[in-house]
Amino acid sequence: MTMEITLKEQRLTKGLTMWANKTHRSPEEMLESAVETYLTELETDLLRQETEIFWKRLPELQKRFPHQFVAMYQGKVVDHSKELNNLMQRVQETFGDIPVLIASVDTPPPREINWTGGRR
Repeated sequence: MTMEITLKEQRLTKGLTMWANKTHRSPEEMLESAVETYLTELETDLLRQETEIFWKRLPELQKRFPHQFVAMYQGKVVDHSKELNNLMQRVQETFGDIPVLIASVDTPPPREINWTGGRR
């Protein structure tokens, strides 16, 4: 798909052109890369939020959906199944490329990890 985009902010156009020249890439490549990075960050943030909600609701989910996988979107269970592949297929058919968290309610609670950094 081809899309034409006009940058109204002159500062963005100048910056894009400058960095494209410095990195020997076209402005289109630079813009495409920047948008891809931004969209990936949005998806990661969305899944991080869904994961936090999942862990908070895990005791309730374990009671409602024992030994199952749940699909969560916008903090709500949108589907569930004992069969992961069937659930994944239904979620793909319903949501397409929108990121949806799928997790087992039998997953053990997270363990605290202490990290001091550096090598020992």
